[in-house]
Amino acid sequence: MIASLKAGGALLLIEPDFLPVSVAEPPEVRAFWEGWLAWSRDRGIDYFIGRTLAPRLASLGLTNISGTAETAIYNGDSLWAEYWIETITELRGDLIGSGKIDEALVNNFLAYCADSNWWTQTIAFTAVHGRTPGG
Repeated sequence: MIASLKAGGALLLIEPDFLPVSVAEPPEVRAFWEGWLAWSRDRGIDYFIGRTLAPRLASLGLTNISGTAETAIYNGDSLWAEYWIETITELRGDLIGSGKIDEALVNNFLAYCADSNWWTQTIAFTAVHGRTPGG
C-alpha cells in the first residue's frame, strides 16, 4: 500500500486491539476472553494488531504518525451484546472443540450478554495515520 502512495501521501489504517478484555469483569468473563484469545492465536488471528500500527508505519519510513483508539462501552441486551451472542453461537463448536474454552465459560458469557445490568468494553478500534516523506 505504501508503495502506491505519492510523495507526501497519507495512509490511514484501522485495526482492532482487544486490550480492554484483559481487565474484563467479572473474572469468568475475563477467563472467557483469555480462552477466546488463545483460540484466535491458534488460528493466526492477531487481536492485538492495533497497538503495532504506529511502530510498523515508522519502520516503513512514514512520518507525522499519529493515531487514536476508541472503545465502545456497552451493556448486555444491546446491539454489541447481540453481535457477540451471534458470533459465539456461530463459533461455539469450534471454540469448545479447541479446548481453550469450555461449555461453562460460553454459557456464562452468553448469560452476561443477555443481562442489561452488565456493562463492559471489548475492542479498542485503533486508527493510525502517517505520511510518506516528501511532497
